[in-house]
Amino acid sequence: MKLLTSLWHKQKQEQSPNDLLNSALDVALDFNNWLSPIQNRLKERHRSLTKAELDALNQT
Repeated sequence: MKLLTSLWHKQKQEQSPNDLLNSALDVALDFNNWLSPIQNRLKERHRSLTKAELDALNQT
């Protein structure tokens, strides 16, 4: 139960810009999808991001 609680709290924590950029890079370098846009895959990891933020991370 403690594991589930810690995972829940990790999702709710505010992400730093560097954490978001690292996550975007990780999604972009996914071998099977490296040429496709990353917005949908990044949205799965960070549900609180807006469309404008996702677009900005995709362009970076």
